[in-house]
Amino acid sequence: MSGIVRRVRRFFLPGEEEAFTTIGELAGLGEEALTLLVKILSAPRNGNGLTEVSFCTEKISALEKDGDLLT
Repeated sequence: MSGIVRRVRRFFLPGEEEAFTTIGELAGLGEEALTLLVKILSAPRNGNGLTEVSFCTEKISALEKDGDLLT
């Protein structure tokens, strides 16, 4: 897959390559946030899972801020 992405990047006009990189970074942040969300939703419903849910929620908030800085 990454080979295809590299080939496609060569066809972009100047300036579009930076946009492609930004989109890739945002997609990576979204993927990480989605992984954390799945972890939250699949956590056990006992009191011990609350700390992990809190950590994941804080991490998702940090990822959102990183995304805001990219755009």
